[in-house]
Amino acid sequence: MTRWPNKTSCEEADVVYVPFLTCQVGEDDAANKAWLELDRDTEKLLPFVKTKPHLIVLARTEWISRQFDKKSMGHLLDRDHKYNFTYTTIEVFNQVWKDRTGPRNVISVPHPTFLHFHEGMAPEAFDAGVLTARKTRLAIETFYARFDFRKRLKAACEKVPHLCLDLPFDYWHQNNPKVVKQWMDETANSWFCLNPTGDMPTRKSTVDCLMAGTIPVVFDYWVPHTFFFGDVINATDVLIYIDQSKLEKDPMALFEYLGNIPVADRLRMLQNIYKWRQVFNYSLTPKGGDIRFDNLRELQPGDDGFTFVLKAVVRNMCDRKLIGGNKCP
Repeated sequence: MTRWPNKTSCEEADVVYVPFLTCQVGEDDAANKAWLELDRDTEKLLPFVKTKPHLIVLARTEWISRQFDKKSMGHLLDRDHKYNFTYTTIEVFNQVWKDRTGPRNVISVPHPTFLHFHEGMAPEAFDAGVLTARKTRLAIETFYARFDFRKRLKAACEKVPHLCLDLPFDYWHQNNPKVVKQWMDETANSWFCLNPTGDMPTRKSTVDCLMAGTIPVVFDYWVPHTFFFGDVINATDVLIYIDQSKLEKDPMALFEYLGNIPVADRLRMLQNIYKWRQVFNYSLTPKGGDIRFDNLRELQPGDDGFTFVLKAVVRNMCDRKLIGGNKCP
């Protein structure tokens, strides 16, 4: 378990990470109660979300209920706040931005699926094989429109239907901390992290928020140190803490801040980026092309704000001879 250092509250955070945890509304009283509690918590976070750079991850049910309601989305996606870094789903992204031109510093992550425990389901015996099959199905859903291998996964599912169970919820053993830990111990490439409420966003979506090393992230008060990332990445290598004043009114100031980070730390961060280079070889929008690293000087059709940030940092470090070889195409 990674222990997040120092800053653990919204007041202290330079950047607020806002994971919107939703429940399946209408399934039962507990779910409806949780939804109401979520709304109250959201209201408490709004002052920080509006005044600080932030990342927002909307759960699946969240965007279903909000994507066509611009009034309800308006307080979450402050379109006039230039230095907000916001993660959202592609559906919300398209609705909010479809009539706007110019720079888009909203970072779109398509469909970061949250699967939820259905209270009415009976507990099932732990079965690693079944979990593997469900993880395969979840991988297909989560990475759809991203990775080239999605076609191979789809083909495998067509040939072996029972491999890809179409599950509307995740099950009891996927929400049981001991079983989840056992699962993660059994595979070095687990997708899941576990947060205090029992909801389970895909680990991959959360890693996306951290991987670049260019986006400063401080977890808010309800997720200070509960993510299991030990088998994936040392999160302290990619967390950056910055003063709000460093951002000024331009996210480009973040790059200047990176320039003041000790060389050894920058190199370590970049090594992490390139260690996970394959992570970035996907399209962040269904119609976009893959991120291109063979030409850091030009924007490619599939590039968005996230890619732009990553390329700018890598390009800057290449120009300053801080890295070289095949890392500077």
